[in-house]
Formats: sequence, structure tokens, C-alpha cells
Amino acid sequence: MSRLAIDGRSAQYTGGGVPRYSADLIKSLSAYTSEFEFLLLFDEKLTTAHIELPPGSSKLYTSVAKNSRLRDTWEQLVLPRLLSKHHVDLFHGLDYMIPWTPCRFGRVVTMHDATVFSEHDPRSMVAKARLKMMIHLAASSADTIITDSDFSASQLERFVPSARGKITRIWAGVSNTFLETPDEVVCRNVLEKVPRDKGFILYYGGYRKYKNVHLLLRAYAQVAAKFPHDLVLVGSANSIDGTYSALIHELGLDDRVTLFGFATDVELKVLLANCAVFVFPSATEGFGLPIVEAMACGAPVVCSTGGSLPEIAGDAALYVNDLTADALASAIQRVLTNEDLRQKLLNAGILRSRQFRWSEAARQLVDVYHEVTQKRKSHS
Repeated sequence: MSRLAIDGRSAQYTGGGVPRYSADLIKSLSAYTSEFEFLLLFDEKLTTAHIELPPGSSKLYTSVAKNSRLRDTWEQLVLPRLLSKHHVDLFHGLDYMIPWTPCRFGRVVTMHDATVFSEHDPRSMVAKARLKMMIHLAASSADTIITDSDFSASQLERFVPSARGKITRIWAGVSNTFLETPDEVVCRNVLEKVPRDKGFILYYGGYRKYKNVHLLLRAYAQVAAKFPHDLVLVGSANSIDGTYSALIHELGLDDRVTLFGFATDVELKVLLANCAVFVFPSATEGFGLPIVEAMACGAPVVCSTGGSLPEIAGDAALYVNDLTADALASAIQRVLTNEDLRQKLLNAGILRSRQFRWSEAARQLVDVYHEVTQKRKSHS
């Protein structure tokens, strides 16, 4: 039986994206405890209470946080020796990083996208340069690179030559929470916070510039002039900065936009199941998890053609090719006025979402683990 170590530090954070991916991936591996011994690397300062670990897993704690200035040095000089001490056969980094110094164990790394190489990346020049360098080094040393979509695979191959021939695309799954029926009390509490009687348009998925929430607000200003539906924006107070509040005020939408705040997965499920339409105008995505969650909950989807979104949504979304406020407003209005279209998107979305299951993602990932460990053993 092989010993598999996984860097679970990203799973200790809350919210969507990489934290949710990491937590769900770790949980999905519970079906393979007869094939692997699991060792999970965690930040000793953060809780693991919300993470469902495979039965019998061991924990390895570090004082070096995921965002620590010491991270790079620690991962290259200390982590390899620590993993070797624990007789690890394979290490999986879930967030772009792995030890790239010589190691005796196999290495798998998940690179969710190549956004840092694009004009859409919001990081500083220094942060970009660091991440690009680390991606190149990780790609060179990895046995296999996991990425979330064919689009991301093509981008990595374009910008990271050493990744070519090493990439395996594995679609992420939708969390079980989005497939279950929420508690009635939770439903009531959530719906008391939104204008359900008039219907509402929903957005969540981050507030970086390339997410185009400013564009959504300008499009919604046109919709609000003709329809009673309010707009609900989900996100913590830290993620929705003052520029959005200023724009809401400038557009005269103070009483039409609800800032819901942070929402748990259960609350997101309720919002998605009750919204009139879910809108996702992002300029680029490596996967687009909110789209999958919306489809699974029966929310009609309007989205851009940015990055991987056409690959993920297939025929289950109304796409906006010309990403302008006018075009986005027109697409939203089409869904609000055409019940046949709305029902078609709803049904197609539920069907499409069945292709994104963590059980299947875990099966494909375990195949990768076995392939890497077998190659290592044959070459030793």
C-alpha cells in the first residue's frame, strides 16, 4: 500500500475556488483507504474541523502558513526531508506548489489555471513574477500536472513548455451540499434576507476586476428600469470593496441591490434554487465552479464565453459573446421574459451538472496516483 501525502492547507480556508476544491477532493478520497495510506499536511494555526478526512488518515502540522514569506524556502528545504522521514511514496500539491528540489517520492501538482500569464491577473508585478517562476519550476519537477479544464490545459501548454506531455485534465465535482435538500429553517432564514416576492437575479464568484461585476451592475441598471427583480450579490464585506457601493449609488440602485454578505454552501443552495437567473459575466475562468453549482440547483445560467465556461456549461447556458452592458442586459431580459427558454436552461443545466461528480474525479485522480507510483517503482 502506497503512502500518499496531500497538502491540505488550502482546504483550511473558507469560500469557493481552491479552498472548496481542496476540501471536496480530500473528502472524495475516502473511498480509497484500502489503496492508500493518507497523510495530510495542515497549518497548525488553522482548524481542520470542517474538513472530512479519509478514515485512518494521519496529520502532519507545520507552523508555515500557505501565505507565509517563509513558504517557498520551507517547501524546498524542509518539506522534502519531512516527507521522506514519513516514508511518503507520493505527494500531491493542491495549489500550484510542490517541492521542485530533487526528491525520492513522486510528485503530482494541481494547477487550476494559467491566469497569472494573462492580462486578467490582478496581482502585483512582483507577485506575478514569483508565481510564474514557481509554476515553471513545479511543472519541470512534477510527474503529473492536474488541471481543471481543457482550456486551462491548453493555456498551461502555451505558457509553460515544461508542462507539455504531463497534463491530465480532471473536471472538479459539485459539492454534495448542492445536491441535497436544505433544512426548512435555513431556507426560511435565507429567503427572509432577499426580495423573494419580486424575484431576484443572483451573482457570486468573486469580485476581482476580470469577474466583471461592474459590468453586471451597469447591465442590471437597464434591467431594473423594466423589471421588478432585484439583484443579489453574495460575498464577504472584505471582498466587495467601496467601488461597488459607489457604483450602486451612482446608478441609483441603492434600494434594488442586496449585498447578502458571506453565504455558506447551504445558503448558496437556497439562493440558487430560488433565483430567477444566475449571471456570471467573468472575462476568464479556469473552471467556473459557480456555474456547475448553479446548474445543479436548477438556476438558469447567463454567462460569458470567457475561458473554460463554454466547455463547462455546454448547451446549458445562454452565452453573451459581445460582453457589453447592453448585451448582458439583453440576455438577462430574455430569460426573465421567456419562460420556455428559462425552463430549457434549467432542465439542460440539471442534466449537464451530472457530469461533474467528485466520485468520478476521485477515480480519475487515483488512476493518476497509481500510474505515478508504478513508474517510480519501476525506475527505482
